[in-house]
Order: sequence, then C-alpha cells, then structure tokens
Amino acid sequence: MTDETIKQETNRNGAETASSTSDNGVLADDTVNGFDSEDLDAITETPATEEPEKGSAADARKEAEDYKEQLLRTLAEFENYKKRTQREIHQILNNANEKLIIELLPVIDDLERSLKAAAAVNTDEGAVRQVVQGFEMIYTKFLQILQRRGLRAMESVGQELNVDYHDALMQAEKADTPPNIILEEFEKGYFLNDKVIRHAKVIVSK
Repeated sequence: MTDETIKQETNRNGAETASSTSDNGVLADDTVNGFDSEDLDAITETPATEEPEKGSAADARKEAEDYKEQLLRTLAEFENYKKRTQREIHQILNNANEKLIIELLPVIDDLERSLKAAAAVNTDEGAVRQVVQGFEMIYTKFLQILQRRGLRAMESVGQELNVDYHDALMQAEKADTPPNIILEEFEKGYFLNDKVIRHAKVIVSK
C-alpha cells in the first residue's frame, strides 16, 4: 500500500470517527440516565387536577337529611302509637267488668228502694230493726266493692240538664227555678271510672 493510499484511508477513518462522535453527542443531549426526552416529558408532566363533584356531595347531604327526617317522623309516630296502645289497654283493664256491673245496677236500685221503704216503717221492734240493719250492711259492703272497681253515682238533683248524663222523662213547674234544672231523680245514673254506663232518669223544671 502506498503512502498516498494510507493517508486517504486515515482521513476517511477520522471522518467516520468524528461523525460517530457527533451522533453520540446528539444522543447525549436527548438521553439522561437512560431516559429519552419523551420519557422525561411523561414523568415530569403535572397531572390535571380534577374538579370536585360538588353536585354529588350536595345530593348526598340532601339524601341524608331526608333519611333523618323520615327517621324522626317514624320515631314520633311510634311514640304516639305506644301511648295510644297503653291508654287503650288501661281502659280495657279498667272497664273489664263493665257488663257485669251494669247488670248489677238494678240490684243496687232494689236495695236502695228496700232501705227507703224500711225507713218509712216503724222499726221499733228489735227483730225488724236487726233485719233492716242487716240490709244496710249488705248494701254498704256491696256498694264499696263496686266502688273499688270504679263505680261512681251521679249527683243530679239541682244540676242543669245535660243530655250526655241525663234522660229527661218529664217537665214540671217550680217557683223561682230556672228552666232545665233537675228537680227529681227517678233512676240514678252511674259512671264506671270516667265512662257513663247509665244515664240518670230525671224530672226537670220548665
């Protein structure tokens, strides 16, 4: 190989080396620690901040308020139901003997009529007096038993007529007495606790 040929070969190799170095320099500019420019852009890109879903939060709060209101309403209705049920049970227990007591009212009437008639008869004789006293004791004990069960007699004479408590059988005139005042009681009225179980049958003023 001649000197000229060697020189040309050397120049060609040098040019290729320079070209390779230049290419490597470009790659060095685009590469950092093994990541190219596209990778770095992807890593350093700031993610977009998502807007909070304000509508969804408001809907959730409204739904929670609705559930709370429904719960409070249900609790109030349950309390009312419980009180009403307890009141009804109490009334049932108090008036459990109502029918029996109503059937016994004529017995009370008969005892009272008997005692009233006995009071108008001469009871000076010892035997007769003892019989009357025996009736009085039976009447008193019998009435006390019924009173403990809630029976209570109406006080009607002198009161103004009230159709919720009284049945007027007739009217009568009486001086210095306003109309619709009860003058006389034919049959006594009764309450069982606070319930009217028999109206009083009365005569009222005109």
